[in-house]
Amino acid sequence: MGRIVKTASIIALFGMLPLAVACGGNQEAAPSEPESEPQAAISIVPGFVRRPSEGALSTAAYFTLRSSTGDRLLAASSDAAEVVEIHTMTMKEGVMAMDRLDALILPAGESIALEPGGYHLMMIRPSPDLTTAEEVEVTLDFETAADVTLTLPVRRN
Repeated sequence: MGRIVKTASIIALFGMLPLAVACGGNQEAAPSEPESEPQAAISIVPGFVRRPSEGALSTAAYFTLRSSTGDRLLAASSDAAEVVEIHTMTMKEGVMAMDRLDALILPAGESIALEPGGYHLMMIRPSPDLTTAEEVEVTLDFETAADVTLTLPVRRN
């Protein structure tokens, strides 16, 4: 009978071995997935949209952007205009000229002002409602950060 008890004890011991291994604290941690890049933190100082005169073919939106990590403004849109483009004003041969940009670079930690005579959003073929609107929503599309929709007041200047 002693031999049966001894054999049963050995079988029970080996039967519990997988449980002991599974509960062991000396296992290496499973490799974790690589961390995704942090989203660029964008802050915006609201500005305004210039009120177009009746029948105007364009107007502009102004505000200040800042990215803590660096980013690029790729595009903008608004129900208040058929097309919204990123533009800048530059001096060419003594004459101010407006140029369309594919993107606006936002260096980390720097503020970029969109203002008259410089960078701005050109709102082409504005809605007739914009001549009397109090405010307008503009959505900004960034390379890294999530889209941002801001509400800007409409004013003469």
